[in-house]
Amino acid sequence: MKPRKIKLLFLANHLITMLYIANITGPGRLSESTSLVPYLISTLILLDISYIVTCNLKNNKMLNLFCGLLALNCWYIVFTLDPSRAGAVALTALGPVILCASARFTLVFFFQDTGYQYKRFTGILMFFTCIGSIIGLFISPRVFAFMFGIQFLITVFCFFLILIKHHKRMGFVWKNERKSILTSFFLIFGSFALYCILTAKVPGHLENFGVYLIVLLFFFNIHAISFKKSKSTPLSSVFHKKQAWIMFLFFALAVILISYLLKFSFRGYFLIINLFIWLVFLCNIMLEQNFRIQKFSFLHPGSYNKVLEQIRREEQLKADFSNYLHDEVLQDVLSLKNLMSKSGDPKVQKLILSTLDDLNGNIRKQMQDYHPALVNSLTLKENYQNLIEETGRSFPYRTIITTFTCPDDLFLVEPYHLIIYRFIKELATNVYKHSKGNYMWVTLSQDKGTIHLCVSDNGTSCADTILLSPTSDHKGISSIQEQTLSLCGEMKIQDNTPRGISVHITMPMKGEHSYESFVSR
Repeated sequence: MKPRKIKLLFLANHLITMLYIANITGPGRLSESTSLVPYLISTLILLDISYIVTCNLKNNKMLNLFCGLLALNCWYIVFTLDPSRAGAVALTALGPVILCASARFTLVFFFQDTGYQYKRFTGILMFFTCIGSIIGLFISPRVFAFMFGIQFLITVFCFFLILIKHHKRMGFVWKNERKSILTSFFLIFGSFALYCILTAKVPGHLENFGVYLIVLLFFFNIHAISFKKSKSTPLSSVFHKKQAWIMFLFFALAVILISYLLKFSFRGYFLIINLFIWLVFLCNIMLEQNFRIQKFSFLHPGSYNKVLEQIRREEQLKADFSNYLHDEVLQDVLSLKNLMSKSGDPKVQKLILSTLDDLNGNIRKQMQDYHPALVNSLTLKENYQNLIEETGRSFPYRTIITTFTCPDDLFLVEPYHLIIYRFIKELATNVYKHSKGNYMWVTLSQDKGTIHLCVSDNGTSCADTILLSPTSDHKGISSIQEQTLSLCGEMKIQDNTPRGISVHITMPMKGEHSYESFVSR
């Protein structure tokens, strides 16, 4: 779906949510104490959705999924306010869906949308137990309770099975993200404790708080990990911070004054605030469309403009690449097709088909070099194994026995998984091109945040042939060494035992901003 349609979809959801809340919370329908917290949490969620969608300039799939999950949680909280039977059914039906979606999203997020062991197995289990719970809802309350209980137990089992199996990765995430996670925990539970103290004498003040705490912990933690630094929005490119604060203060004053004159209850306050958020959301969407069409000279520098400029450069690069494919490649393909239709000579047809196959292979190779496409359903080890085998098939005249040693549960956070992918490809290609041996060993591991990669062969060359030769003779090796040094790593080229060359690469894997990079790609 196009980015504009996704933004408009969330904008419409925001408006529908506001209208629904206004409809079900009319005067005298709900007590002030029972509806204050749902109002507050739903407003926070809607505000967060509008902020994330506005900042998501690159239409990142993970951020869109997160906003969709937030919208489901918001509707769940809204349905707790609805006393009708339809609201109760919708509330009950959303429970299994949110449980399944939250568990699967959390795993996809922490594994950065890559393959991991038991991914398919656990995904199928969670999906079918969710379907079973929804079917049980239409049979009887007892059947639903039984099926939902099974779903809850299986989801928890699958979740902790993966956490235990990949405990090293979870340890790495905790090591790098514990500050954000602990901050969220203290903020939420500190606010909860303060709320309990202030409302201790109010009846029903803790109603549904088990659900509220889980929802808040979930979206606060994901948000804190993904957005360590505040992102700029289109409006921030038009107004300076001081101007934005002045506008906010005047808005707050206007809300208080209008509510006082019209004698609004706290519901009126929240509806006006939500309306203001919706209008700002709409302004940001319209401004973004204008900014993409043309560059305004009055915009002041900011991170939003830098990202927008980067997107423009990327779009220009894509356009140039598209023109290359059209002018240099597609024209040749069409010419060959025309030749084949005119020629009745089987030899000519065979030659043309062979040329087309070569052209197809070259295009695919260039695409893979331009941006490596890792298969998300496979683990990193399986992706790297496929890469090594594919490299070998590119040299049919060479027979080299390859041994790839790598843990099954290897994990490399973004962008290190692509960096190592390129390193393995370049080093393996060098072995096939230049080594006169018949064996190649590739060893890859990651231990305590340090990546170790070793590619060696049993050829007749020695390390000095690379170390003493000009850099221009080994551009691939030089590029790898330069990238390794820029990442605070080290590359050693040594003689292999008993013969051949061995290339050792060691680099630290820093994860402080890995998830922020993941949601910004």
